[in-house]
Amino acid sequence: MRELTDKEKYIVKGLFDRKNNFKLEELRTTKLLRDNLDCFALRWELAKRKRIKIYMKKEDAEDITELNKQYFKICDFLYFMNELEVNHYIELQTISFANDTSKLVKQALYDTSKYQYGLPKDIEYSGNLDCFYEIADKGKRLYAVEHIEQNAYTDCVDLLNKYYDKIIYPLPLLEDLVKHEYKSIEQRNFEKQIEENELHHKEQMKNARMSFYAALCAVAVSAITPFCVEKCAEPIKIEESQLESLKQSIIQSRSNFSDTLLRRSNRNVDTLNVEYN
Repeated sequence: MRELTDKEKYIVKGLFDRKNNFKLEELRTTKLLRDNLDCFALRWELAKRKRIKIYMKKEDAEDITELNKQYFKICDFLYFMNELEVNHYIELQTISFANDTSKLVKQALYDTSKYQYGLPKDIEYSGNLDCFYEIADKGKRLYAVEHIEQNAYTDCVDLLNKYYDKIIYPLPLLEDLVKHEYKSIEQRNFEKQIEENELHHKEQMKNARMSFYAALCAVAVSAITPFCVEKCAEPIKIEESQLESLKQSIIQSRSNFSDTLLRRSNRNVDTLNVEYN
């Protein structure tokens, strides 16, 4: 499900609240359409030339622009209901006691407790009968509503006829959507996957940084170790007794060497001395 607009969230929340409050009557499309529109009546035809006629009181609409605005609001509502239905967020229910209007060529949507379209057949009237009357004095009086109207010739009529006087039943998927800040299950799973990927990426980056710093420290230590060893190594200290012993050894060695040379020299002397008288 795509990201909803604020207006769409408002509609979805309204459906959710109506179901939670067990207000089945409030889920009728006729009621929902009237609540979301500023016009007081709609009429449409399913003949070859399909059209929607929108009625607004003159006091509510200064010009035709307001009527055009109502047409777009009607289309937005119907297309959004269709989108919710296609994505299994709502289901349509037919009201069993309602009149079957599926085969009627002309239909209308307005609050029948406040307005009446046309005049009863037993009343003779030579004026325009294509008119709405406001009911007063508990139905004893009818006042013609001063209004402006606009026709729209589009196939949106088919969608309006499809949803007309049905129950929009919110399915559990719609309740889940509202409870999770209008994020679908697919969207939440996608965001969760992205979050997990980001955490995994951050962990990898952390490990890579630690490895880099460890390698950098190893290089630095190997570079300064020889200097540290040279500076930190203590000089060799020789005791006085060791020096004296070494000295005596050297003297003794020299003495022994001299004696050896003397003996060798004596051996080379010729002992045959001949005396001549």
